[in-house]
Amino acid sequence: MLQFTIARSSNPYLSLIEVDGNALAGFYPEQLQYQYELPYGTTTMPSISWTTGDEQQTADTTWTDNTLTIHVTAGDSVSTADYQLTFNILPSTNAQLAMIYIGGEEADGFSPERYDYTDTLAYGITELPEITWLTGDEQQTVELTEADHLITLLVTAGDGITTEEYVITFISLLSPNNYLSDLQAGGTTIEGFHPDSITYALTYPVGSDASVFLTAADITATPQDADAQVLVTEDADHTITIMVTAPNGDVRVYVITQTILLSA
Repeated sequence: MLQFTIARSSNPYLSLIEVDGNALAGFYPEQLQYQYELPYGTTTMPSISWTTGDEQQTADTTWTDNTLTIHVTAGDSVSTADYQLTFNILPSTNAQLAMIYIGGEEADGFSPERYDYTDTLAYGITELPEITWLTGDEQQTVELTEADHLITLLVTAGDGITTEEYVITFISLLSPNNYLSDLQAGGTTIEGFHPDSITYALTYPVGSDASVFLTAADITATPQDADAQVLVTEDADHTITIMVTAPNGDVRVYVITQTILLSA
């Protein structure tokens, strides 16, 4: 009697590997090493499945860090193959900040996609406020540079390539000082002058004629702020007006009225 023995398969190669239900790109049965990239932020490894090369194969898996090994044993229990899939989480390409703080306050109108900001400094303030920020993710790095009234934040994403630049421009407000430090008529300070007093009345003796009236040319008005502008005018009734314009545009008006006393 003849007896036939069917040889067991010596094929240890899979016919397909799938990652999350999709065929592994570049798969070839006899290629055992694969690199697979996962998007930034991935926290769970993908689901891996496979199709055996024949019905006699068996396979089991082990994880070592981010590498999955699929150990395949052929039907003859001798031939084996180890497929290794190494999963690499890609670095972030996000170079946008989540927030910018100016002096501890959120930047007015901040948006991650907006890269230019303007802030004002009160008159007399020369030191720029502290600039802090909230990164878009933990991989970002931020480099701050300061030049004159300009602060630049250069943000580099985790990939070391993608960058964004945020620029904050500070504008110093001009002086609001529109006060006089002195108001003279004919070289002498007007009696009772005070920077806060804006109206003055000059009277002349009974019987005086129009020649006693001061003109705009007789008035010397000295502003407290050397950059303020002073305009002295007179009208037909001999009222003299001194308009003081501060560097920031604020205006203060001093008025001098002139009257000849009438007889009783």
